Amino acid sequence: MPTLRRILLRIAQGLLALFLVIQLIRKPMDNDKEAEGPKSFAATMNPPVKVLRYLRDGCYDCHSNHTRYPWYAHVQPFGWIVAGHIRDGKRSLNLSEFSTLSKSAQNKRLEYMLDAANEGDMPFWTYRMLNPNSPPSPTQMAAITGWMKETLAAQNTAKSEANSSVK
Repeated sequence: MPTLRRILLRIAQGLLALFLVIQLIRKPMDNDKEAEGPKSFAATMNPPVKVLRYLRDGCYDCHSNHTRYPWYAHVQPFGWIVAGHIRDGKRSLNLSEFSTLSKSAQNKRLEYMLDAANEGDMPFWTYRMLNPNSPPSPTQMAAITGWMKETLAAQNTAKSEANSSVK
């Protein structure tokens, strides 16, 4: 009759074998495209340099076509989780393709970014935990949200003026 020690050893060996086998199942890492081009958020919205730098540091890894993958993204199953987060992030907001959105959709995405920044929803807590330099400082966050508020206010004023001149 096998002893408890042998049973635990067999379980550990099985788990190790499973861990090694899942390393062969990988998601493609999409980081070969440019982050900023003529369709990018930077080209479309023309944010101040410091705001753009903060956005690059805190947002571009999940919300652009150029992702800097952390070391743990090469270890499964963590790589699958990271790939899923990045896929979902690009689906909701891709800063590399910002100009492909209508002006109305661009404004909605900017409002979404402002809300996420104000509520502390982005970046994800797991990203912040594993990337301690990722969350903007309160001063940096104030610069980002201040610029976004000014930009949205200016765009809403321009829209109101355009609507009133049509009437």
